[in-house]
Amino acid sequence: MWLQKYRRILSPKTTNRRLTSLRSFAKWAGWGNPLEEYSAPTPAKGQPHPLPEGIEGVYALIDEARTETQKALIVLCGLCGLRVGEALSVRATDFNFTELTLEVRGKGDKRRVVPVSKRAWNIIATRVTRSWVTNAPVVDFGDRFARRIITELGERAGLKRAISSHDLRATFATAVYDICLDQRVVQELLGHANGATTEIYIGRTTGQMRKAVEGL
Repeated sequence: MWLQKYRRILSPKTTNRRLTSLRSFAKWAGWGNPLEEYSAPTPAKGQPHPLPEGIEGVYALIDEARTETQKALIVLCGLCGLRVGEALSVRATDFNFTELTLEVRGKGDKRRVVPVSKRAWNIIATRVTRSWVTNAPVVDFGDRFARRIITELGERAGLKRAISSHDLRATFATAVYDICLDQRVVQELLGHANGATTEIYIGRTTGQMRKAVEGL
C-alpha cells in the first residue's frame, strides 16, 4: 500500500493531508471508505522555544509592528504570556486600570489574572482605549492571520530563526523564571494545570547550563 510504504519517509502531517485527499476522492468516486482500517500516524506535538534574542527579541518585533493592533498582539503574547487564542479574546473591560492587571479566559474557560508591566501598558494603552470606545476586541484579527503576522514580524526584525506564536509565550516564561526562579509563579502566569507543561516552556541553552555548573 502506497501510504504504508512512505509512512517512514513522509512526515505525519504530510501523510494525514494525503490521507484526507484520498478519502475525499474515494467518497467522490463512490468507493465508500477503502482506508477505513488504516491507522494514520500521530503528528508530533510542536515544542515552543524561547527566542534566541530573549525578551529583547520581543521588543524588536514590537518595533517592526506597523499598527497599534499588531503591537498589542505581540505585547499580549510576548510580555503577558498569553496564547494567541487568549490574546484575540481580550477586551478593554478585561483590564483593571488601577491595578494594571489583565483577567485572561484560558482553556476550559479557566480564568487567571496576569499583571501588566508599566512598559507593556505604555505600548498598548492607545489600542486598549480605542477598543473601549468601539467595544471591539483589543486585537481584532483572525487566528491564522495573527499567527502569520507574528512570523512575518520576526522575519522583518531579522531574528536569528523563524518564529511561531508559542515562541513568544516561551520567551515570556523563560524571562520571568530567570527573574523569580520560581516555576510555580510561571505556571500561574501561563495558566498551566500541570507543572510539567511549564517545564517545556522554560528554555535553557547549553551556555546557560554551562554557566550553572561552572558556578559549583
